[in-house]
Amino acid sequence: MELQRIWQRHTGAIGALLAIGYVLVNNSINASSVLMEQTRRGVVEFASWEPWVWEMTSATGTLLMLPLVFWLLRRPQFSMQTPLFALMLLTIGGVVFSLGHIGIMVLLRELIYGLQGLEYNFNFSWFELIYELRKDIWGFFFWVVAYQLYHYLLQQLLGEARVPDEPPINSPHASGTESTPEQLLVKKLGREFIVQLDDVEWLESSGNYVNLHTGDQVYPMRATITKLTQQLESKGFIRIHRSYAVKFALIRSIKPIPSGDAELELKSGQRLPVSRRFKDALKTSVC
Repeated sequence: MELQRIWQRHTGAIGALLAIGYVLVNNSINASSVLMEQTRRGVVEFASWEPWVWEMTSATGTLLMLPLVFWLLRRPQFSMQTPLFALMLLTIGGVVFSLGHIGIMVLLRELIYGLQGLEYNFNFSWFELIYELRKDIWGFFFWVVAYQLYHYLLQQLLGEARVPDEPPINSPHASGTESTPEQLLVKKLGREFIVQLDDVEWLESSGNYVNLHTGDQVYPMRATITKLTQQLESKGFIRIHRSYAVKFALIRSIKPIPSGDAELELKSGQRLPVSRRFKDALKTSVC
């Protein structure tokens, strides 16, 4: 369970480490393959360090441009587009990704060769540009698929909470007004589980998600902590930090600390920070 919690809290960092690891391993294999091919032919065409410079500068360019890919995929405007328009956006993104990758790669190679007292000639031409664009755009789409697959697997393995679908307006069960939900539906490993909101003890912001903590269980929900806390005010939740909110009835103690902030302890023993920005509102609730 602790491993699950760590993964949920550091989803982005773990994904970044996986991407870095893949790129470095892949480009290291490419560099060693070039050297092995030269040895096989018995013809010395370049120094043994050059393939490593070529591949590692390419890896650096890729890694520096990847945040652009992930930023694009996280935009809600992107997900709301029609498939054809989304494909057009991805193609434009692929071209930008490729040009950025080429620029970083060439600059680094010129710098490294210059430090060796040598000259690096990329041979800018339409043929060379098309050659690089062809590879980079295909690589761009690989990263798009990898990103989507990673988050799909996270959703399946860790689960994701959502508010159950509201009944139709003309249904006898419809209230006609927006009310605070009593339950959350969690889909995990092909099964759906019901989580009672009364069992949720505290909320934790984690990127585009809010982790809902119920004892030793953690359920991620795609939302912002500001909006979710407002929706759950009637359930007794109060904001204590830009990243945390708690159920007021479960607070055991609040301890001031020298920095002017405070530390809060829940009845479960969980300790959470209270920032100065929310400390006054918390005192008002106590009074």
